Amino acid sequence: MFWPETQSGDMVTHLAHHARMPTEPVASSIDPAAYAQAMGLEAEPVRLTGGEVEAAVRTLAPGFVRIAGRGYLAVAAVSSSRLKILTPELRLESISINEAAKLIRSEAAAIHQSKVEQLVDRCGITGAKRQRAIDSVIDERLRGKTVGLAWQLRQPPGSDFVHQLREAGIPDRTTYCG
Repeated sequence: MFWPETQSGDMVTHLAHHARMPTEPVASSIDPAAYAQAMGLEAEPVRLTGGEVEAAVRTLAPGFVRIAGRGYLAVAAVSSSRLKILTPELRLESISINEAAKLIRSEAAAIHQSKVEQLVDRCGITGAKRQRAIDSVIDERLRGKTVGLAWQLRQPPGSDFVHQLREAGIPDRTTYCG
């Protein structure tokens, strides 16, 4: 599911092709945002903050998220509760937005994990409520803090306008009158 950093150029290429974005062939790069720019695309950075990760990833497709220690998730599409992830094997896998948010927050959450677990244990919370309480307290501690970085792939301003209309689904919704 995760693209290694050494394959980030391939990830951007396949993600752009999946989104039917026209691209220019370029030499590979380990920096996916620079690679996208060399291909003639924009990779708009998106700062992911605690408490807002779910909302940010809902508008990310097509785009990619760096997961510390694991690589990149290539987000090909988003539904109301799930992300379609393009894997290095070029398959689409579905994960919940909540699961993706936990992955994104995992490094920042690890700092607070043991202290919050001790707090919840002192409160006597057990069972399924225990994990929900831990997650809620950690989310509150991370609110407003940067927990991850993502990039949204876009056509640059001034690019092929007809392609931008197609990308937005406008020709499918428009009836031409003559």
